[in-house]
Amino acid sequence: MTDASRPTVDAVGSGWPIDPRTGEPRRPWLAWLGGGLLFSAAAVVVVALLLVMWDSVTRFPEAAWLNRVVPTNLGDPVRVLLVVGDFAIALIVSVAAVIAGFYGWAGHRWARWASLVALGLGAGTFALNWLAPWGLLPLAAGAVLWWLPPLRGFFAAWDAVRHPQPARRERPAGVVYGPLPRYR
Repeated sequence: MTDASRPTVDAVGSGWPIDPRTGEPRRPWLAWLGGGLLFSAAAVVVVALLLVMWDSVTRFPEAAWLNRVVPTNLGDPVRVLLVVGDFAIALIVSVAAVIAGFYGWAGHRWARWASLVALGLGAGTFALNWLAPWGLLPLAAGAVLWWLPPLRGFFAAWDAVRHPQPARRERPAGVVYGPLPRYR
């Protein structure tokens, strides 16, 4: 971006401070905290998945709630499907949390709705072990942060930077209609 094309506070119109080095709206500490909480929720779910995988080696039925509700014998192919199911649950919840965290931190307004979707998907963590539902706490806190009124201006400033209003063109004053004058 050249200096002339960088937005200013007036160009954004929301009054949100613009970083002069990058031309982007400054991120408040709430945006950093919200993104960090959503990333930490994903980390908790991944650690819970690793614990499920570790426990599946020695005591498969007690490793996860999903494994307890489907009785299997040693060497049963259904066990592979249960482990894939555990992995899919953890993957879906953690990816949704990371997407909501990153895109909210980057100022995309739709990330607020994505955080609510991630929170809804987080109910699947109850099918894993005792640790996975603890990931719902930072997930819910991060989702709430995206909806706080102080971040409304942050998202509005990013919308204005990403989708600037076209500048109004002034009409020329001396437009002459008709045949053009002849020049010799």
